[in-house]
Amino acid sequence: GGTLFRDAGVPTPRSAWAKVRLGDRELGLYVLKEAFEEEFLQTFFGNSDGNLYDGGFVRDIDQELELESGYGPKDRADLRTLATAARDEDERRRWTRLSELVDVDKFVTYAALSAMLVDWDGYPLNRNNYRIYFRPDDGRAVFLPHGMDQLFQRSYLELDTGWTGLVAWALLETTEGRARYEQRCRQVYTNIFRFERMTNLIARAVEVLRPVQP
Repeated sequence: GGTLFRDAGVPTPRSAWAKVRLGDRELGLYVLKEAFEEEFLQTFFGNSDGNLYDGGFVRDIDQELELESGYGPKDRADLRTLATAARDEDERRRWTRLSELVDVDKFVTYAALSAMLVDWDGYPLNRNNYRIYFRPDDGRAVFLPHGMDQLFQRSYLELDTGWTGLVAWALLETTEGRARYEQRCRQVYTNIFRFERMTNLIARAVEVLRPVQP
């Protein structure tokens, strides 16, 4: 999942495996996951000074999210501004304002892959397992996937599913946002979400894991 998100242009932590030993005790196979820290932000954004928020457990942007790092406003004014724009009942004005506050291209890509991967426990579908980074160069918010341990489980999920996250609903229920999402679904399906691509990724992982965990 992380590889497909990154290939589609959505910043996502990398992961690998580690065989852990403590003294003479073999503790077995562990997942090694990249942290949302300065190196990650520098890699994907070239600047780690923006505010990075932890979405916590089933919490949306209108709640008290934890500020993990950054030199932006400490009073969560950036989150409040985003939430206010997302609640604007005028669809045209809401789209215009959110386009100024969110990297829309990355968000619709995130939403498209979330539906295809059946990432029902992420931000667009459950307001869970995510980070938000406000890029310091333009102030736009980028939503970052996290905690993808529920993929491919619900085969009945449709691409035009209902959105739970406030920003997901606010963007994708506008005429422009829905059109952008449908276009991105086609692009992602054609270029990223390919059966042979995914099975090749799984096959390579199996070759690495088999000697350790037969």
